Amino acid sequence: MSGHVQMPLHAIKLLADANHEVHLFTNPPTEDRPDLPDILPSNINIHFVTDGRKRTIVKGGVGGKGKGFRPVALFKQINQIKEIVRKEKLELFHAYGYGRTASFSSLLKFSGLKAPAFVTLFGLPQLSAKERLIRKTWKRLHLISCTSYVQELLQQSKLPATLIRTGPVRNMFTELKEDSVTRKDRVLFWRDPTAANGADICLKAFQQLAPEYPSVTFEFAIRPHWNEIDGIETLEQTFENVKVHRFPYKDGITIADLVTSSKVIVLPFRKHSIHPQLAIAESLACGIPTITTDLCSAREIVREGENGFLTPVDNVTATVQKIKEVLDSDELFNKLSRQAKQSIKEQWGWSDYVNEVDTLYQRVIQK
Repeated sequence: MSGHVQMPLHAIKLLADANHEVHLFTNPPTEDRPDLPDILPSNINIHFVTDGRKRTIVKGGVGGKGKGFRPVALFKQINQIKEIVRKEKLELFHAYGYGRTASFSSLLKFSGLKAPAFVTLFGLPQLSAKERLIRKTWKRLHLISCTSYVQELLQQSKLPATLIRTGPVRNMFTELKEDSVTRKDRVLFWRDPTAANGADICLKAFQQLAPEYPSVTFEFAIRPHWNEIDGIETLEQTFENVKVHRFPYKDGITIADLVTSSKVIVLPFRKHSIHPQLAIAESLACGIPTITTDLCSAREIVREGENGFLTPVDNVTATVQKIKEVLDSDELFNKLSRQAKQSIKEQWGWSDYVNEVDTLYQRVIQK
């Protein structure tokens, strides 16, 4: 398993709760990654296998990037998984992740894995000549996409994929210290403070808006990152109504507190790390109008003018204008807020996940 862990862990929890026998293959804890996630289901079987990847060390919450693979360790990992599948008489293998996860699953099949191999893909790199060749090895896999966007990328390579939508797992309302949410005049950016996430667009937008809206706070909720943009602290020092919250947050503040009580969330991505982009979906699920860029799968989540707004990539002016529209109209805010929560519940909930994935499993197994 790779990629954002909360989605596959929630998927296997739902399957286990529906009386499927579920086995999780994962890598053993290490000194810099000492614990398994708190959301790990308790009613599954866990198998630790060798990590075939080269990974940088995590220090202070920063790092952990992939650096290729280790051939001997990868060979060992593949053989361990095949042996567990054989010994436990598992009917299928289901991996969650990105292109490398699909390629790894293909290696398993080519090396003799007997069980059908399913892969839920959260995203793919751009289609290059090299990537085109890599994807040719995926033909023995049963591919699943959570978004139409990734499904269409696979179709470019003539790879059929079943669309089974997933969505946010996290319920921020259950994390609140108090039962009620007090709405504040807050405009919030909450992601790693990188150019890929559009932190610099927020920086410029907040710089324009802070003096114009002195009663509104413009806030960053950010984590340490090796590629952080410059200027966030300087902006906070310049304007009293600009606040920066660095993880771990002080004064008992939590991300749930910040998000659920905001008036506008601004996420001007240049690149999505996952499809659907969970920060967008989680913000909308809290009933917060969300402004993000018209990029990749965003238009499947954000309905222009209904639950939020889509702006062109790299466009500070459009971002500022949409923030102002929400701040200047309580009527618009109330409309967007109401439809934000409902849109996620209707299209991006998990209510049909088990039935949809089980139908696919049965169709393949019974062939």
